[in-house]
Amino acid sequence: MQRTIDGLSVTIVRKSIKNMHLRVLSPNGEIQITAPNRLPISQIDRFVREKRGWIAARQQQLAARPVATDPAFADGQAVYLWGGSYTLRLEEASRGRSALRRGQEIVLSVHPEDDTSQRESLLNDFYREALSNQIAGRLPLWEARTGLHPSAWQIKNMKTRWGTCNTATKKIWLNLQLVKQPPDCLDYVIAHELTHLRYPGHGQDFKTFLTCVMPNWPEVRKALNNQTFV
Repeated sequence: MQRTIDGLSVTIVRKSIKNMHLRVLSPNGEIQITAPNRLPISQIDRFVREKRGWIAARQQQLAARPVATDPAFADGQAVYLWGGSYTLRLEEASRGRSALRRGQEIVLSVHPEDDTSQRESLLNDFYREALSNQIAGRLPLWEARTGLHPSAWQIKNMKTRWGTCNTATKKIWLNLQLVKQPPDCLDYVIAHELTHLRYPGHGQDFKTFLTCVMPNWPEVRKALNNQTFV
């Protein structure tokens, strides 16, 4: 549903949820509200008006970023791992394809006929393994700190969320793009999703518990939310 609120074009998505969520999406600053199915439209309008200042600031942040171009996954371009910049190197594979980190380079062994999608897939396989290894090492630490345990976890390449939790099945998903962010961002998302196992919403109990286990989470969240989903 598309609606204009005080001159702002807002996309409203209705779902079976308890709380309303506001997002300003990259790269163009589109405004999206996810609202409970039965929430009156008047409350949505009031919520958007109250958040006008934050919306404007977020849209300005997005507008100030360099215009993104479709990645070519070409030799010499910059790619990112754990908050650091690396140079992508393409080398001709003698046999099967592979990917590895070599100093400040991420090297893809590819075939000359490989297209962009094949190079992207190979790089994402490298990213997935790196993130999986990091999660396997960090999750037990946060389970011990919180006393909470997911039934399972999975990596998913998501466009609008860094992580998500199914409180019914106790399964959590973590965004593949976290592999490009500093490691404390992954720690925050793990702690955030584990906290949802006890507190499904984002109310004061949720925030109090998260603060107990990760006191600096607001600063990490702010830095993470300033990043673009790629």
